[in-house]
Amino acid sequence: MLSVIIVSWNVRALLDGCLESLRPLLNHESDSASAPTEIIVVDNASRDGTVAWLRTAWPQVQVVASAENLGFGRANNAGLARARGEWLLLLNPDTVVQPGAVEALMAFLAAHPAAGMVAPRLLYGDGTLQRNAFHFPGLAQVFLDLFPLHPRLVDSPLNGRYRAERQAGGAPFPIDHPLGAAMLIRRAVYEQVGGFDEGFFMYAEEVDWCRRIRAAGWEIWQVPAAHIVHLAGQSTRQVAGRMYVELWRARYRFFAKHYPPRFRHAARLVVRAGMLRKTLAVTLDALRGRRAPVEARALRRTYGAVFRL
Repeated sequence: MLSVIIVSWNVRALLDGCLESLRPLLNHESDSASAPTEIIVVDNASRDGTVAWLRTAWPQVQVVASAENLGFGRANNAGLARARGEWLLLLNPDTVVQPGAVEALMAFLAAHPAAGMVAPRLLYGDGTLQRNAFHFPGLAQVFLDLFPLHPRLVDSPLNGRYRAERQAGGAPFPIDHPLGAAMLIRRAVYEQVGGFDEGFFMYAEEVDWCRRIRAAGWEIWQVPAAHIVHLAGQSTRQVAGRMYVELWRARYRFFAKHYPPRFRHAARLVVRAGMLRKTLAVTLDALRGRRAPVEARALRRTYGAVFRL
């Protein structure tokens, strides 16, 4: 059995598109979908009527209605605890699964016993490539995130990217971790490693999970033949300022778990320098009339909150 877990928060229309893309699996319309499929949606206290709509429009979907926003990791853990499948597919609600994608991921895991997780090739809504294969973060990645010196450096192995991902129609290749938007794992991996660290509210939880999966001896791969469209950031942009602070809070937690004190100290210095740079830039933009004063103040508050973490 395949279990699909989707965590949703105030994105009902996008969730509907995601579920529609999964309908062939529910209806067994795919030649490769020989096993039954269950879909579990964990709703993080949405205010747009998602839960009532799901129970009417999608009665075949299991709904876990949380009374509070659990965050990404805790909500996925709630879905994983309910899942019965041998294969566990975690999807964002702002994804659209392309025909044959899930089957390609499942077939790869079935054929490669050492692989514990596989990820698809992600595409933006306009069909262009969204990077979905990364090395575990290093100091260079922290620096280039805040001081993007040149596009070639940002899109290079120095910044944790894999050259193989750029090869159109390329062969599967091993990676350190994908984005959390779409990940298929074996139940055996989940039972050995456990779910997400619930100390992460949002961001970096999938990186931590992959680090633990790799440490347990499992491989992680990208399968470029599997295509999934990701309309990135549709939930988090609703509270962009707060989510930017949560991003760096999560990264600091990840660094604290997996890196020595010297790395953590250097990373914090880079981040604080980056926040000062951003604060200066937004202040100058406001003075020159390129940015509204109210927006500039909000951004300065956000950058100040990150600086103080």
